[in-house]
Amino acid sequence: MPLLSVLVPAFRPHYLDTCIASILGQSFTDYELLVSDDSDGDDIASVVSKWNDRRIRYERNPDRQQPGANRDFLISQASGRYLKFVFDDDFLLPRSLELLCAAAEAQRAKLVFHGRYVVDTDGRVIDEGLVAPPDRVVPIPAKVVFDHIVAEHTNLIGEPSNILLDAGALASIDRPFGLDGMRMRFLTDVALYVNFAHHGFPMAAVGRHGSCFRCHATQSSAAGGAIHSAGLFEWELLLRWVTDQGYVTTDVCEAGLAELHRSYDEHVADLPELGRFAALGSGADAEGRYLSPAYLAALDDAWAAVDARAAAARRPDPVRS
Repeated sequence: MPLLSVLVPAFRPHYLDTCIASILGQSFTDYELLVSDDSDGDDIASVVSKWNDRRIRYERNPDRQQPGANRDFLISQASGRYLKFVFDDDFLLPRSLELLCAAAEAQRAKLVFHGRYVVDTDGRVIDEGLVAPPDRVVPIPAKVVFDHIVAEHTNLIGEPSNILLDAGALASIDRPFGLDGMRMRFLTDVALYVNFAHHGFPMAAVGRHGSCFRCHATQSSAAGGAIHSAGLFEWELLLRWVTDQGYVTTDVCEAGLAELHRSYDEHVADLPELGRFAALGSGADAEGRYLSPAYLAALDDAWAAVDARAAAARRPDPVRS
């Protein structure tokens, strides 16, 4: 049984060859590589077929292009103690798996991440992020997730291609990519980090760059895409939820909500559902709840609007299935 399962939810073939090559070229070798095909045709299978490596297993997602189904299918097929996602358009630097597994073992952490580069279609660096000091591994308290990710609506940890998860910890959380029974359409990765923090699971950051997140026009999370609205208002959901849980103060919450509502202004003409959130204001209801019935009704309508756009565009589910 391998220590690690590397999971590739595949939909587009264009960058998949680079993705697989970066995984097979790792300094760490105790892993299986599972590729689940969520596409209509045979292009994904054609790319995978030329790689002759016993660690690779190719599957077809049985619930093709259903929200989150490809991700969840891969998790169900994995046998490793640790799980590592790599999306089909992202790629790893050669020591990614080595660094993450070593940090998880040394820190007894259930979620570990390293720095990552943001690259363009040709692999040129356009941005980068590094949370831990260079060449160090540091614990990340839950407070960092609540105060500096959710309250400041900034994903310091990065995308799923940048993290390593303990499989047992993940399995212990009901609907870990949602929030308290509510689904997420865009910020599933941030919801995952909030859930790990909420459950008190140790987390750690590695002060080395280990992955590359590729930006391109065809990714589901691209600005102006069918689900772009959820990438804005789901930050509000997270902030209201952590406040009701007592993880951030009401002052912090209301300042963050006011900032989010101001940011909606430039989008509300094209995404009118955002205007309903702004109209609610940044305060709690009469019972002191930030997740008020009025807010939850606006949230349901906003998700319905996102679903309608996604269906009209005939695009796959966000976060690359």
